[in-house]
Amino acid sequence: MYVSQAAGDLTEGRLHSLAASAATFNRLAGVTGVLLTDSTRFFQYFEGPHDGVDAVYGRVRSSSSHRGLREISSAVVKARQLPHWEMHAIAVDGEAIDRLVAAYWEGESVDANADRESGMKVISELLDLPRSYTWG
Repeated sequence: MYVSQAAGDLTEGRLHSLAASAATFNRLAGVTGVLLTDSTRFFQYFEGPHDGVDAVYGRVRSSSSHRGLREISSAVVKARQLPHWEMHAIAVDGEAIDRLVAAYWEGESVDANADRESGMKVISELLDLPRSYTWG
């Protein structure tokens, strides 16, 4: 997962186009996830097989849709948290992006992150997902 700055104006149409293109690519790569934006920043969480995740992240790194990409975590998750979401784009506020950037993500050292909230819990709250999608 990563956070980045949107390059140029992020209209609803542009966001829809980005998500549709990502969904098509991700489906072929076997990757699922969500793209969250506060209209100036992107936060993307994606999961899947190692080779698929590498292909998606390579595409993300070469995209001209954003700049200042910063990887938040590349930890391996035990089970998919968003198994049916090839890629959804969701508008959130800046505070939500800040919470996601500061969150603890599965696979990180638990001891070092005892005082941080679970990133997947934040995503679940933002997306109003059923409890079965959360850990921690």
